[in-house]
Amino acid sequence: MDCCEIPIAEVAPFGVQIEEGNDRYVFPRPSPTGLDDVIDPLPWDDLTNLDAAHIAIQNMVRLEALLGGASVVESTYTCLYAHKPVMEDMKSRLSGGSSLTERMKAMMNQEMNGTVAQCVVYASTLILLQLTDTIRSIILNADIYEEEDFTTSTYSIKVFSDRHEDGVINTVADVLEMMLSKVEEKDSDAIQAISMALKFQVDFLFICTSMARLNGTDVRNTVEKVQSMTNASVKLLERLSEVVKRLDASKPDSVKALIQRTFNTYVNRPLVGNSPVRTVNFRNAEESIALFATLTKDIDWALCRLILNANTLDRTRRMLSTISISSVNILTRSLIVLNLYFDEQVFGQYSLTDLIAKSIQQLTQLPAAIFENQYVQGFIGRMAKPIYDLLKVLVLNRNRQRAYIDAVILHDWSSMFQEAQLVDSALKRERPESPPYFSLYILSITIHLMDHFVALGLELDLFCGEHEIAVAYWYRHFLLHSLTTQLSTMRQIKVGHRQAEKQSSESKAKTQRGKKKGTKQNKKQGNGNSKSPTPLTTAEDMEDDFEFLLLNLKRELCRGISWVRKFE
Repeated sequence: MDCCEIPIAEVAPFGVQIEEGNDRYVFPRPSPTGLDDVIDPLPWDDLTNLDAAHIAIQNMVRLEALLGGASVVESTYTCLYAHKPVMEDMKSRLSGGSSLTERMKAMMNQEMNGTVAQCVVYASTLILLQLTDTIRSIILNADIYEEEDFTTSTYSIKVFSDRHEDGVINTVADVLEMMLSKVEEKDSDAIQAISMALKFQVDFLFICTSMARLNGTDVRNTVEKVQSMTNASVKLLERLSEVVKRLDASKPDSVKALIQRTFNTYVNRPLVGNSPVRTVNFRNAEESIALFATLTKDIDWALCRLILNANTLDRTRRMLSTISISSVNILTRSLIVLNLYFDEQVFGQYSLTDLIAKSIQQLTQLPAAIFENQYVQGFIGRMAKPIYDLLKVLVLNRNRQRAYIDAVILHDWSSMFQEAQLVDSALKRERPESPPYFSLYILSITIHLMDHFVALGLELDLFCGEHEIAVAYWYRHFLLHSLTTQLSTMRQIKVGHRQAEKQSSESKAKTQRGKKKGTKQNKKQGNGNSKSPTPLTTAEDMEDDFEFLLLNLKRELCRGISWVRKFE
């Protein structure tokens, strides 16, 4: 048996029964050479609106398979209309030598059976190809994909390139306009399915291209617009799912036969050669639409809200940690990486060195004058790359984070700790009472990374046997105890600084009031403010307190689990 051969039962025409026990293998059909292919002509002249609706929906199923990790030859190009000779043939027939827009306008004034259906098939396939290229470009540029996320090889398949983004969007808009003016049964399920499927794909293309091309001039407005569009797209997909459910319930055999003729899972198998051929199991239309809705929601909460709300370094880290433990698609994670740092700013909005300085100041209430020290400024500048890597690693697959932390990140932070000690020594000479601010900060991050490294090993079942698991939980308890100790020290330093600052400001205020109102009023006010001042609480303080509480809970859980495992 040749590696390209497939069981005859897999390619038997719809309705043809294969004798039981017939295990004969045959070659898959070759790629189509046009609409009038000599092997099996593709449906064209007799296409109906119902046929076009099912083809448009199946194109969405193929696009979802691409996002699920299948290669282009296993997903997009299993649609026979997507092959270059067929696309060229369709464009030639629809344009008639003139522009497609002019031809479509001419069609509106003619009574031609199947015209709308033909244009729908062409437009649906055209935007399928454009979305495929856009998604591939985003994922390849971000360069965080793994084999289980995305397949990069195109196996040298010939691509229809006579298109551009604006032209594709205009073509789809023309088809939608044609449907409004020419189709009488606008409320039919087939027409509604076509309209919603094409509308969603146009919006999805806009979402992807907008988020991949953010620039620092208008970041927030663009993201807010995309966020609004994602919410509208989710509602659109919910309505589309209901329509598709009704269409599938009444799908005639003629449509089933048409889908088998126009979508062939094995047509590109000879391009793969002798490499192991994966079998892609396409989901049904409802499941694919539900996954698109999930993906669109992920772009909203994991990407748009991140860019709009993550205005501090610690908040960014916490939001990325939440994304890390969620099943976020590779497309969303790639968009996060592309927008994590551009135009020399985090999310194109914030200076990374400023965020680092504010993070240190938030944890220790470090006096602002210290940041003017040349050693401190140089040290914070050198922290930028390790901090960026720390944020980026949280967007990788969970099973890849551990290797990257071990190979790169822990070594960088070990070096940063040595530099932090030198900076603290320099500050100690200038300010003898100065605590080791930077050593504490770097050490807390390093311990947090070490705990994350061990936690990933437990999550990925890398520890075998009760003894190893018990030791891993014991070590996590030790690390979390060390981390909470470091954080407690920094929290005490912060409270002390805030109390001193508040007392200083209140004493100055009293002095100023005393000059105006006299000695008696000063005494009364002094008696009324004899209590020790309460430090101000900000949103960042509440987030720090909540994280500190969670760390203590994790520490106690790890302690309990290690004891239970030890005595089992």
